[in-house]
Amino acid sequence: MVKMRGYNSADEQNPCFVSSYDDFERERQFEIDIRLSKGLEVKRMLEDGNCLFRAVTDQVYGDSEMYDLARQMCVDYMEKERDHFSQFITEGFTSYCKRKRRDKVYGNNVEIQALSEMYNRPILIYTYSTEPINIGSYNTDTPPIQLSYHHGNHYNSLVNPRRSTIGAGLGFSCLQGEAGVDRDQVKAAIKAQQDQQIDYALLAEGQFYSDLEVTEKEIERMVMEASRAEYLADNKFKPQLGLKGSSTSGAEPSSSSTSKYSDFAQGVVFQ
Repeated sequence: MVKMRGYNSADEQNPCFVSSYDDFERERQFEIDIRLSKGLEVKRMLEDGNCLFRAVTDQVYGDSEMYDLARQMCVDYMEKERDHFSQFITEGFTSYCKRKRRDKVYGNNVEIQALSEMYNRPILIYTYSTEPINIGSYNTDTPPIQLSYHHGNHYNSLVNPRRSTIGAGLGFSCLQGEAGVDRDQVKAAIKAQQDQQIDYALLAEGQFYSDLEVTEKEIERMVMEASRAEYLADNKFKPQLGLKGSSTSGAEPSSSSTSKYSDFAQGVVFQ
């Protein structure tokens, strides 16, 4: 994918919405080939800049309208794994993630990798060929997410009408056939994922405040020690100043008054 200055990919720099396929014959032949060789059907996604996330949620949840949930969770995951994903970003990582959260902003290779890791499912991408590009290699029994890529800027979902993979990787067994899709299970899985994201956020917040509390207590201890040292230093020199003052008065102190002064000085020093 060509990289442009200031952006991570050319399709973001120059979005090109395709209202109808220019090369109808090429598209038709691809649909025939992928059906005969893989048993897959091209399920077309709305061409609105959200197509990657629509295609993925169609595969994972059985509902392409859940694209924004996948988008936000994807960026959350990338920010959580910043050290890893920032290596593949050609601009400021924070500004990149902020833009990717917006509606109708194109997803590209970085988001595909993040989605693959997030759902623990390899993503296979077919580009006018029956041999896919494999994104993500995991030791998992869950079936891959299968997408088709058209005209350099659009993703569709590839589905097997005889074997649905909706729900795979979400905490319950792969569901067989459209009639077997239990929406309640899908909703439960989505809630579990959202709860996990919240747990991560709460843990991070708890650690922050825990560290802050330790820091405040350490500062308080240091201030108290400094104040005590200053107090002891001030009182240590007060008796010496008093002795100097009495010797310059010209009067010889009596033994009793000297004894009393000595007792007083010792009392000050050791209090």
